[in-house]
Amino acid sequence: MAIIKHVNAISLAKYSTLFFALFALLLGLLLILIIGTFTPEPLQNTEMTAPSAGDVVILTIIGGVFGFVFGTLGAIIYNALSFLLGGVEIELER
Repeated sequence: MAIIKHVNAISLAKYSTLFFALFALLLGLLLILIIGTFTPEPLQNTEMTAPSAGDVVILTIIGGVFGFVFGTLGAIIYNALSFLLGGVEIELER
């Protein structure tokens, strides 16, 4: 059994940034597909219907920023709790 007692906050933040940004990108593309497919024809001529490509880019950037912030906070909270509770036990195979 190995015990994870400390997580590098920046390392976790990098992975969570990528994960959140990719998730936001997929969500934005899915929204464009769903809203564009199911919006009635008269409503498609207005600017308020479907998100544009720029909206998806902004959503992806915001997702990445949130991923970085929450990844960093998650690592800090984990490190504080693992100090008190002893960490997480994992089993590794060689």
